[in-house]
Amino acid sequence: MIADARRIERTWTGQQLSWPEPYRAIAQSLEIADATPLPEHHHPYPRFGWVVEGHLRVVQVGTGEERVFRPGELIAESVLQRHYGVKVGKERVLLKLLDVVPLDWKGGLADRYAAELI
Repeated sequence: MIADARRIERTWTGQQLSWPEPYRAIAQSLEIADATPLPEHHHPYPRFGWVVEGHLRVVQVGTGEERVFRPGELIAESVLQRHYGVKVGKERVLLKLLDVVPLDWKGGLADRYAAELI
């Protein structure tokens, strides 16, 4: 049974989503255990995060817009807009991530996104 299905056409900041053509999807997990904010960064292609545990505050650097995402929520992250995340509260944050990248994407996502950080 599929529960709570919905169509996602925009990021949480209102950007229209589009996929690179041809594309592939890469899934991974991210755990945030301490209160240190994630480095300021941006995603060159669509990224989705499902909050499994904890609360994550995402802050858009250019606008100051922020939102706290809770367990069970899906984050359609902003594309090419600088932002950072920080854990809210004492509980760890566990995210399941899905990146939509060009088919010819080289290297691991951690390596490629590290280059996008400040």
